[in-house]
Amino acid sequence: MIVRRNPLMAEERRCKRQELLVATEKKLQAIADRVAKGRLIDEDKIGLAVGKVVNRWRVSKHFVLDIGPGRFTFQRNVEGIEREAALDAFYVVRTNMPPQEMAAEEAVGNYRRLQQVEQAFRSMKTTHLNIRPLCHWTEDRVRAHAFLCMLAYYVRWHMDKALEPIQQQPEYGSFRTVLKRLGTIQSNEIEVAGQRFHRLTEPDADQQRILDLVGVSIT
Repeated sequence: MIVRRNPLMAEERRCKRQELLVATEKKLQAIADRVAKGRLIDEDKIGLAVGKVVNRWRVSKHFVLDIGPGRFTFQRNVEGIEREAALDAFYVVRTNMPPQEMAAEEAVGNYRRLQQVEQAFRSMKTTHLNIRPLCHWTEDRVRAHAFLCMLAYYVRWHMDKALEPIQQQPEYGSFRTVLKRLGTIQSNEIEVAGQRFHRLTEPDADQQRILDLVGVSIT
């Protein structure tokens, strides 16, 4: 089990908590003023009004409330607030990999990359590889289909890594756009005087840069 803390998130939560506490205190003070002026006397009605306020932003645990007939006071639960703040932005990563096979930093890094895994599944199921619907009649063929889609995504992942230097540039854009640029490269079979030979169209400068990045040469 690996314990980590995100200081930026801790500061964000501190500010958010303070904002909610101040907003709640303002509304509680309005109720206290009504009680003090005799406009709200019944204990149950006071409790109902206070409950609506403290439960709105789920901060009831951060206040000490004193409610009675014609009486209402409140104050912050300072000790409870400090205790909660001490745990802000801590999280635990649990793994069954032994430390000698995966260091703590690597385990945390893999956890943070879960978004990439989710994106991979979306890519396989929808936008690029369309793993479904499956049109096979035997279990072996379904497994083979899924395996080929996994291999295809593996190739796609390596291409994405290789193409990182240009995919942030507007003239190149997304992976799909890059593939579209390569789509004009053609393989032609030419026959002259009874002889056939193979010829590829010459890539332009942009196409050649893409090919160089992915380590592909065409002749």
